[in-house]
Amino acid sequence: MALRTIVIGWRGPHTPEEVGFSDLEKGLYFLAGRRRYERQDQIQYFGITEGPYRRRLNRWHHALGQVTKNPTVWLGQVEYPRRFDRRHLELAEGCLIYF
Repeated sequence: MALRTIVIGWRGPHTPEEVGFSDLEKGLYFLAGRRRYERQDQIQYFGITEGPYRRRLNRWHHALGQVTKNPTVWLGQVEYPRRFDRRHLELAEGCLIYF
């Protein structure tokens, strides 16, 4: 497999409510905070959206309901390559989850 470079610019932390006013779209995101019985905040979920973040991260998002303390959202925009598709997002997401 050929090596690929993908640069993600992260913006955050945001509250879930603040994401509802974001005009950003098409990228990665992660949810952080604590689930019930956890003592420290940590990354709980990585995801991809090909539409606006505000549409993907709404009150019905399955992972938001599980983060009960200090929920924060980080929004990741692909800065390089300039032209990218879902395969780039999936590769970046897989690397972040693995490491």
